[in-house]
Amino acid sequence: MLFTTDIVRRNAIIAGILLLLVSGGVVWWLQSGSNATESKRLTDAAAQAGLQTALALKLEREAALGAKRSEYDDLTLRMRRSEE
Repeated sequence: MLFTTDIVRRNAIIAGILLLLVSGGVVWWLQSGSNATESKRLTDAAAQAGLQTALALKLEREAALGAKRSEYDDLTLRMRRSEE
């Protein structure tokens, strides 16, 4: 009798094997001589997309940080006024 953890483990192993097979085929295809230019273009596009994602995340986090700082500044001002 298979338990849920056994099924999950088996499915993870199968998924890992399939991923290796597919990614290996894609890497081989991209690195073949006739597809070298396409490989470079896809690699550059992926790098550009990764940089854009990182930049968007950085801007989002900076905006959240700025909002928190503003909130803390307001709280500090309220505390100072209440102490007077």
